[in-house]
Amino acid sequence: MESRFTFILVVLAVIIVVVSGCSGKQDGGSAASGDSSNAKTVEDYAAQTSTALQNSDVNACSSIADEGFRQNCVDNVMLKQALDSGSMESCTSISGDSVRQSCIDSVLVKQAISERNPALCQQITDGGVKEICVNAVGG
Repeated sequence: MESRFTFILVVLAVIIVVVSGCSGKQDGGSAASGDSSNAKTVEDYAAQTSTALQNSDVNACSSIADEGFRQNCVDNVMLKQALDSGSMESCTSISGDSVRQSCIDSVLVKQAISERNPALCQQITDGGVKEICVNAVGG
């Protein structure tokens, strides 16, 4: 049950990071322009990020040419490492404030559930996540 919950948290967090990173310009063009070079960039980014996540290896992100995509890759790997280890240390390396806070909240949920400690839920900043945490822990 806990590993399934962790997997769901990782997937949701990765979606947040990817969506926030793909909303702007990439390689001089608009992400919404339909330009085939943008599609290629996004496909490459997704493949390299997938490899980095599978291996939990931040260095695998270094070959991504676009700085925004590269940073999103690093953030995704750091998020995965934080959830895998249950430690907030990796969250502190995430560049975006909202993604960093989501990482911290996710680690707190995981810790609260594994320790059956509703007090940890009270440290969560997102009201909806806090409520889910409290309900899951039963406090």
